[in-house]
Amino acid sequence: MSEFEPKIILFYCQFCPDKGINSACSADFRTPSNIKRIRIPCAGSVDIQHLMHALEAGADGAFVLACMEGDCHNETGNVKAQKRVDYVKK
Repeated sequence: MSEFEPKIILFYCQFCPDKGINSACSADFRTPSNIKRIRIPCAGSVDIQHLMHALEAGADGAFVLACMEGDCHNETGNVKAQKRVDYVKK
């Protein structure tokens, strides 16, 4: 029997400030086959409907990669994203 590999949708901000995150999100990074990456203008642009659609379409989980608190290119995108993720978790 093969080991379970969850299907994950990764929404990631194009402005992730950390060098390691940027290189991990670059086009040439080899993402495991069970993770689908979706580059977004800002984590704050991920809406509740995007997260719910990912799960309804068969993903086992959705992950939003945002800028660090206080370091968002769009000032509050990371805060908005956190609130939406928290809402969907309920």
